[in-house]
Amino acid sequence: MRLFRQTLKVGNPQTNDFAEIDAMVDTEATDSMFPQSLLNSLGLQPITAYTYQLADGSLAELPYGMALIEIKGETRHCPVAFRPDNDALLGATTLAIFKLMPDPNTMALWPASHSPLGGGAPPWPVVGTQ
Repeated sequence: MRLFRQTLKVGNPQTNDFAEIDAMVDTEATDSMFPQSLLNSLGLQPITAYTYQLADGSLAELPYGMALIEIKGETRHCPVAFRPDNDALLGATTLAIFKLMPDPNTMALWPASHSPLGGGAPPWPVVGTQ
């Protein structure tokens, strides 16, 4: 799948403080992952830790918590992993919570209810193209 980036906001449900970030859309990542420094600056704290298999095949135990995520004006509570680096990933769980699917041809997110059944992308983007 061709990878593309999506601008979104991540926030603290307690304070409604948000920060904007570009995240790689990665349907092979279960949970969305954001830099730990960004999540901590918003006052978010992990509630547990999970072991993840990274793209290079290695295993990493990462802190895990909940955050608000906003994509094009829609906001949902989503699980997030706290990454030690500056990479941000928009994972499959968040896409499912928002009922979105990526289209690698148009490099946009579409409502899952409008997903094509083999005939190409719908004629209108709903969540920005980049």
